[in-house]
Amino acid sequence: MLHIDPFSELDFRRLDEVRADHCVSIYLPTHTVSRETDQDKILFKNLVKEAVAQLSQAGADKRRVWPIEEQHQGLADNMQFWNHVAESLAVFVTPDSIETFRLPRTVSAEVEISDRFHIKPLIPLLAFPHTAYLLDIAQNQVRFWEVAEGHMHEVEVPDMPASFNEALEQRTGDATGDAESVNMRQDEHRKVRQRQFTRAIAEALRPVLHGQRTPLVLAGVDTMLIYYRETDTYPHTAEETISGNQEHRRHDEFAAEVRAIVSRRFDGEIRARLDRVEALRNDGRSSTDVMEIARAAQEGRVESLIVDVERELYGTLSGGIGSVAPDGEASASTYDVLDELVGLTIRQGGEVIGVEEDKLPEDVKVAAIFRYAA
Repeated sequence: MLHIDPFSELDFRRLDEVRADHCVSIYLPTHTVSRETDQDKILFKNLVKEAVAQLSQAGADKRRVWPIEEQHQGLADNMQFWNHVAESLAVFVTPDSIETFRLPRTVSAEVEISDRFHIKPLIPLLAFPHTAYLLDIAQNQVRFWEVAEGHMHEVEVPDMPASFNEALEQRTGDATGDAESVNMRQDEHRKVRQRQFTRAIAEALRPVLHGQRTPLVLAGVDTMLIYYRETDTYPHTAEETISGNQEHRRHDEFAAEVRAIVSRRFDGEIRARLDRVEALRNDGRSSTDVMEIARAAQEGRVESLIVDVERELYGTLSGGIGSVAPDGEASASTYDVLDELVGLTIRQGGEVIGVEEDKLPEDVKVAAIFRYAA
């Protein structure tokens, strides 16, 4: 079982605001099988040693370094914590605080030391939906699931119709007349009942889905799904569906198919954003140039930012004009400039989407759409 810590835009904003003499950010992949957690702790301790070495090279005051070591050691010794992890772990430490997030996606092991936290690897948690809803409409039952990284659990929905057969049992009166007329009326009656049934499902789900951004995947007989869409008002329902009766489907296979649909949907959104970047380039409304994007971010002009979460650009942003002064190497006196672009964009109400390197054109680390040209 994955033990995932919720991570929201509010968490991101809070971490983004932290400034301290020494901010240590550690990321490492972890194992969900308890017998393999020893190697996770060894990796964590090695990353802590690397962090302390970087602080020492930067001439950090030992009286400020030892509280960082102490807090890391306390986490390393917490057996209960390491027995309940997820796909990865993010640890954020200052001399005065420590915070951890168990993540539903795999990240590379890395250490960052600066006057701020390195939080760009967390961006996919905000943009890519690592959980999804699944609505399975069958003849004999209706099921609503939450799916996360191969795991799924059923969610109880108040007032959810139990089955289509129950809806049919509510009809009154008998059809009379010749056989052809009776069959036509029964067919029309059935269609009416199917529409009533799917409308009742949509109405039961409406308060559950209100204000959510989690994608919803539909499964079931095509006719039912067509009728459901007629009354579905949820804007994040996926176009792609899982067709057919799924009553006896294995949960792991079912969850994997849902995740694949969500992933393809997200990839389509990324392609649409990148197409828009190209379409607006000649109007000065978009760019893939880091310095130009930095200037726009400082001026509050970035509407949408697509950033590679697997690569860094170390340096600083110069005072007020957004020009990048890259240093080339990580050190306690630099930070990931892409990280800062992410923070600036979110602080000013822009959209940020974090993607893997292969989703962006070659040699592009970041792309942006501007609210208006300079």
